[in-house]
Amino acid sequence: MKAYPAYKASGIEWLGDIPAHWEMVRLKHLLLDGNDGIKIGPFGSSLKSDIIKEEGFKVYGQENVIKNDFTAGHRYIDDDKFLELNVYELFSGDIVITMMGTMGKSKVVPQNIEKGIMDSHLIRIRVNPAYFNPELISLLINDSNYIFTQTKLQSRGSIMEGLNSSIIKSLLFLVPPPDEQKQILDFVYHKTRLIDTYIAKKQQQVERWQAYRAALINQAVTKGLNPAAPMKASGIEWLGDIPAHWERAKLKHIANFKSGDSITATDINETGYFPVYGGNGIRGYTDRFTHNGNFILIGRQGALCGNIHYAKGCFWASEHAIIVYLQTDYEQVWFGELLRAMNLNQYSLAAAQPGLAVETIRNLIIPIPPKVEQQNIASYIKKQTTKIDTLVAATQRQLERLHAYRTALISDVVTGKLDVRNTAGASCRLNGNNVS
Repeated sequence: MKAYPAYKASGIEWLGDIPAHWEMVRLKHLLLDGNDGIKIGPFGSSLKSDIIKEEGFKVYGQENVIKNDFTAGHRYIDDDKFLELNVYELFSGDIVITMMGTMGKSKVVPQNIEKGIMDSHLIRIRVNPAYFNPELISLLINDSNYIFTQTKLQSRGSIMEGLNSSIIKSLLFLVPPPDEQKQILDFVYHKTRLIDTYIAKKQQQVERWQAYRAALINQAVTKGLNPAAPMKASGIEWLGDIPAHWERAKLKHIANFKSGDSITATDINETGYFPVYGGNGIRGYTDRFTHNGNFILIGRQGALCGNIHYAKGCFWASEHAIIVYLQTDYEQVWFGELLRAMNLNQYSLAAAQPGLAVETIRNLIIPIPPKVEQQNIASYIKKQTTKIDTLVAATQRQLERLHAYRTALISDVVTGKLDVRNTAGASCRLNGNNVS
């Protein structure tokens, strides 16, 4: 791949030069006239839950865009409501953009969808496909840094924050000739499929190592390190057999459990002297602390309650965490990893905001090996997980480079830094390694 033979100034400092034969056009000039060009879905009051049916005309929402699946969902309206809202109907080739939740995701409506309308969480745009390929517009909205930059500048916040039709219409697009648009799409789709396949394999590697890590720890803290040890029934439903020489006890007999102290959001900052631990790790920092030492923390509230974290030094434990005060006769890493293996989330109270009751935890029964064996188990876990974590970290760095390469490749192609005409079959390389 090489650069184009001739360039011209874009007039935008952060964009630089663009191919001499490309145009720069604001989206509003590419749209069809009137409501056909851009339309926001109907107000939520037009689609109240009491009018949603099990059959009729389909109602499409952001889940269809995010999942790239226009068969998903089971919301329908009847004939009369469809006639009232048919200006919001979706057709093949329409570009739809999410406005709520995961904002700024775009897809082109595929062929042969069920007849239906969009809801209030989507914006629909229509362009003349003979001039600008809808698939390329969708790709640029999803993956182009130069569209990201414009949106960020206009919304004065993160990507697509405050997304509205005015922002969308003002976006400046680089428009190659129609035949070249097709070549760009073919190239980008081909290359990103290769990269995404490689990324998926690497992510599967990480997941397998993490699953192996969890299984290794679970085996060590519940069965010990000697596979030939005589076993006995534990009498604990989730556990099964344990080594015959192990004892059993309720958690309250080997540790105390106490909820953390309240702290307001205004007292938590992005930087500070002391970390603030919540129900799922560090929430931020503050200038005060509640604890000093080495502690195990259990997430007390939220969907991830039961999570285990280790806190060291001075820190603030919030009301969303449970602090474990382990008796000195017991080994901390063995105990912390046993708590993790117990999946404490299963004991959470069913509510809008799930939570763990301290009293429930205190009365759970656990297996207890001798102190020396606890220490051996802890040493084994540290040694083995260090190896696994090193492999995972290396693979995560590879994933970061792959994602960065994917982003840079798309950016270079759609801004004309690379001339990809007639090169759709070229191989991709990352640090000299062929990924095709």
